[in-house]
Amino acid sequence: MQQLFDNIKARDNTIQELRDELTALQERTQMLTVQSDIFQKDFEAERTAREELAGEKSRILSEFEVLQRRNVELTTQLSHTESERVQAAERAAIMVQKATSSQDMTESKITTEQEEEKVPLSLLRCPLCLKGYKDFSSLQSHAADCMGIE
Repeated sequence: MQQLFDNIKARDNTIQELRDELTALQERTQMLTVQSDIFQKDFEAERTAREELAGEKSRILSEFEVLQRRNVELTTQLSHTESERVQAAERAAIMVQKATSSQDMTESKITTEQEEEKVPLSLLRCPLCLKGYKDFSSLQSHAADCMGIE
């Protein structure tokens, strides 16, 4: 009978050990499940962040391309405007030369007495508005204002 009692006690001990082990394994499983959920959420958050960054990168690249095209357009427009301004200045200079040369012919017909009475005409003229100046520094100052150059 003692042996049966010892066998029952040994089985009870084994059952208790297995229950303790089962409880420990269940706790570990629960902990690993929570850890797995945390890792899954972290992975999903990282994926979402990568997708958002990829979208932002794509948007920035698109904006950059648009700005590059706009820069090329503005550069082309600036060079075109500059060449038009140079051509206008050249045409104005030619007009001034023609006006000055015809004025010189008219002036050569005026007698010496008339020249003394007459106020001397300016030889320096603004190529844009044809306003006359007696000295180069005055003309230069006016030309900067007339062309809008500071």
